[in-house]
Amino acid sequence: KGFTVAPVHRPPARRDSTRLDAATITRREGSAYAKPRAFCALCLSTPRRRLSSALCRLGMSSRCRLLATLTCAAIGASAESVPTIDASCVGCPLRSLADYEVESKDGVLEITLVVGVARLVTPNTTFLTRVYNGSFGGPRLSLQTGDYVNLTLINTLLDVDNTGTFNTPRTLNSTNLHVHGLHVSGMPPGDSILVDVPPGGGSYKYQYFIPEDHLPGHHWYHPHHHGATAVQNSGGMYGSIEINDPEFTQPGEIEALPIEYLEILNMPFKGGFDLESTQAQYNKDLLHTKPPFNDREHLLVNGGSYPTITIEKNQWYRFRIGYFSTYHNLWSVIKDAQAWMPGSSGACEWRLMAHDGNYLDQRPRKFGLLPLTQASREEIVLRCTEVGSFSWESIKFGATDIYGLTEDDWAAVWGKGVDKPQAFDSFEAKIATFEVVDSDIVAEDLKTYTSNRPCYVASTLQEDETTMHKRDLKFSIAPEDPNNPDGVLVFGINKREFALEGPDVYAFSVPVGGVVEYTYQGADYHSAHVHINPVQLVTATDDAGVTPLKTYEENPFAGFSQVGDWFDTLLLGAPVL
Repeated sequence: KGFTVAPVHRPPARRDSTRLDAATITRREGSAYAKPRAFCALCLSTPRRRLSSALCRLGMSSRCRLLATLTCAAIGASAESVPTIDASCVGCPLRSLADYEVESKDGVLEITLVVGVARLVTPNTTFLTRVYNGSFGGPRLSLQTGDYVNLTLINTLLDVDNTGTFNTPRTLNSTNLHVHGLHVSGMPPGDSILVDVPPGGGSYKYQYFIPEDHLPGHHWYHPHHHGATAVQNSGGMYGSIEINDPEFTQPGEIEALPIEYLEILNMPFKGGFDLESTQAQYNKDLLHTKPPFNDREHLLVNGGSYPTITIEKNQWYRFRIGYFSTYHNLWSVIKDAQAWMPGSSGACEWRLMAHDGNYLDQRPRKFGLLPLTQASREEIVLRCTEVGSFSWESIKFGATDIYGLTEDDWAAVWGKGVDKPQAFDSFEAKIATFEVVDSDIVAEDLKTYTSNRPCYVASTLQEDETTMHKRDLKFSIAPEDPNNPDGVLVFGINKREFALEGPDVYAFSVPVGGVVEYTYQGADYHSAHVHINPVQLVTATDDAGVTPLKTYEENPFAGFSQVGDWFDTLLLGAPVL
């Protein structure tokens, strides 16, 4: 069916924006596409020349060169044709994602994502991994409310690794796409995660409509093929989606702030989930580290290793942070620089704007610890009032041997005590460095403000209980063999494993337009995410019926999660409504 395009109002150009046409987007620095015409010719001469020819017919010659190159890399026509992504420099300047933005035009975004292979060079090892469009992190999609999106996904991976047992890692080269956080249709050709895009040239055309009342904010896309999601996503297949603020919805002082997107990926190589050993069950062509990588995990920010983020003294900045990882969480602080830390001058402070693309009712809000949990996005404003280098790092979950922290402090953030270890608890690591340079900017505070919200995220706190549809969601993860706690894990909801038994078989149904009250239990082990619809935190109580979550004013380590906040990806220790 054809799209009818209505005119939309467009906000002024963002300060971070370098506009690129969808047909010409490529990595600008350091990679990959030397002699593009030779690659195109090489690809056309391979046994899969018909696939490459089809890609070349998609549009402009630059797109021909890009897609043919990526296809060539994926089908193994030449080792030299595999793009190289250099993340070996530790502490190099942050790469701005403005260089990789694709913007809608006249109410429509046309974009092609090609799944292929690239060589990632880190400070300690090198390996091949799956990526979109030859880059680590696909293009950032910049959209307006009311836009239509036509997205073609092409899978040029080899037709191998397509075996395995259901509900275990399997079919690692089959894929699809989930637009995580968007309030759009979940039916094909929209955000259906049951679509199968097979390797060897399979393709699918997704179509999405961004509602006129869609809340602006930071979302993302990633694979969601059952059995391959974690390997593909943690290996480098992800990208940001921005729904721009309509004009005049933010105060002028907020609109004027510099804005930067941070995409953080945690690649696990040791522990309960291991990219290399999981891939090795099928073959060692991908994710096989040379020399062997012996660290537990490797953290990348915008495709770089522990980058330096340069900011000016006294200047507020907006950061939209995506933790695009499927394993350990980050419990992050600015080392020795926040006011709640004993002996700190309080040189740096951050305040919260939004969870998962859902603006807070009152913002910006003071908080202490910044948790970055699986698949979450957090929008903050940050400033530092002293010149110097400040380390942004993740501390150990539940630590009581630093900064004078106690279990009560952690309960004020987490929702309960930390007496039991969390399997997905934390990764202690440096994330990045804030390098603060001198300026003549005068330090000024930001005023708290509010704005109207779309009806689908209107507060439910005063909703009539008798009209609600109440459903229980009890999440469980346990070893398949009770005598082997390190063996295969079984994931369940309400004591049921995931099963594709047909389109009419489901755990429960709820009416469109109704208010649904979910009781989450066990959402302390793995993030809970309901596709399409965000959820509002109504209560969070511990085993004694006490609500341990605190505001920043009550406990300056806390303030991150509060009753009334909206999330689409929620991880809390206490059972919640």
